[in-house]
Amino acid sequence: MRVDDFDLVVDLTQVAASKPDKAAYDFAIDRLGVGVEDCLAIEYNLGGVEAAVSAGIQCVAFPNENTARHDFGAADGTVDRLSFSQLAAYVPSS
Repeated sequence: MRVDDFDLVVDLTQVAASKPDKAAYDFAIDRLGVGVEDCLAIEYNLGGVEAAVSAGIQCVAFPNENTARHDFGAADGTVDRLSFSQLAAYVPSS
């Protein structure tokens, strides 16, 4: 996977605050011209989940070996792999 595979990559050169601040999500939503109801965040740590939820975006936790024991209760759900079959339940309806 390359950076060119994404429509937008956001980093601290574009926003004033890092996660758990919602600035990166607000920036992305504005730049992509979409509404929060059309988005699904996939986050692997608590700060990312907090940022997505704060921005009003539905969020799925995808813990890794370092974060697997964290409480991802604030996320809308948790998946153990990034597969369309697991994520389909969380994809916003059009």
